[in-house]
Amino acid sequence: KKFIWLNKKPRIKIQSLQDVKSRGGMGLPNWELYYRVAVVIWTKDWINLNKRILSLEGHNLQKGWHAVLWETEMKKQQYFHRHLIRDALLQNWIKIKKKQ
Repeated sequence: KKFIWLNKKPRIKIQSLQDVKSRGGMGLPNWELYYRVAVVIWTKDWINLNKRILSLEGHNLQKGWHAVLWETEMKKQQYFHRHLIRDALLQNWIKIKKKQ
C-alpha cells in the first residue's frame, strides 16, 4: 500500500489491484497468499529434516519441531516462541491448520 501510493490514501480497492486483468483488475499478486506459501515451504523443509534448516530448532527445545506441529495445546510450549523465525513459522502454521 505504501509502495504503490507513496504513503497516501489508497485510491483503488485491494481486490481491484489483485484481480486478473481480463476482469478489469491490475493483476498484482496476492501478497498474503505468497507469504503463507513461503511459510508452508519453510515448514515442509523443516519436516523433511533438511540439515541447513534444522539448525533453527536450536538446543533450547524440550521437544522437536515435529512434535510441536501437531500439538493442540500450545500453552506448554511457550519456549518454542523464543526464536523469531521459529515463532513466525509456527503462528502461520497454526492459522493454516485452523482453516482445515
